[in-house]
Amino acid sequence: MLKVLNTQLFMLINAAPNTSKLMITIATFCAEYLIYTPLIVMIFCWFKRPQTRGLILKIIVTVFISLAVAAILRSFISSPRPFELAIGTNFLPHSSSNSFPSKHATFIFAITFALFYGLKNQLNQQKLFISCLVIGILVSWSRIYLGVHWPLDILAGILTSFGCAYLVNKQWHHIERLLLKLYSLRPIVVSKLKIIKYVTKNSN
Repeated sequence: MLKVLNTQLFMLINAAPNTSKLMITIATFCAEYLIYTPLIVMIFCWFKRPQTRGLILKIIVTVFISLAVAAILRSFISSPRPFELAIGTNFLPHSSSNSFPSKHATFIFAITFALFYGLKNQLNQQKLFISCLVIGILVSWSRIYLGVHWPLDILAGILTSFGCAYLVNKQWHHIERLLLKLYSLRPIVVSKLKIIKYVTKNSN
């Protein structure tokens, strides 16, 4: 039942063979390049708005954990892409790999949900959240529209990122403490590496 619904929804969204080149170009941009927009904004904010670094760090941790969970799910659940099963029309060249859950959806919605949990009634943050939500919807739509993902892949990516963002938000004070501890160990690690390098150099 779920498989049938997934296929029917895919066929409803997937572009028809006679779709205009303009629509395919727009969808390709959304599927391949639009996802980099939040990264550019985060890099800009990291250097130009130091007060946002705490939130950016939270986003990075959420993305990392979400993609790690998605990778684990991919290793256990096999889901061929639509074009591998000769279903619908494919407009985006892609390797034949497991599609469940969508890494693109997981990535962009991890950023979106991290922003949602990080909202502090500031207009700029609200605008960023809404922008990321729109980008997430466009990226998700385009991946189905161009024939490289099933709707269920996208849904799984969204749920994965939502769950991870929720857990990171709940445990952030513990995670932040751990990160600070690791950062404080940095000089010790660097000095030990220098000693190892010195000993290795002299032994040769």
